[in-house]
Amino acid sequence: AGSPRLDAAESARAALLGALEPVRATLAHQKYLSGDRPAYSDYIVCGAFQWARLVRRTELLADGDPIIAWRDQILDHYNATARVRDA
Repeated sequence: AGSPRLDAAESARAALLGALEPVRATLAHQKYLSGDRPAYSDYIVCGAFQWARLVRRTELLADGDPIIAWRDQILDHYNATARVRDA
């Protein structure tokens, strides 16, 4: 067993990954959460992933998670300015 803090972090991560199942299910049937083109729901959800991408040293999602490909498509919009880490 690990430390209580690490156990709590892994438990929270597992809960988050489970809570993302509706996102994965939607992306299995369409390119974006909003359909064929990104819209408000895509940008709001992606914003949370953008925050995590900037503050975490490791990837939050597992390799091969379809949310990664969706997030990367969003990050590539607007000349990929969302990929820039330094201001």
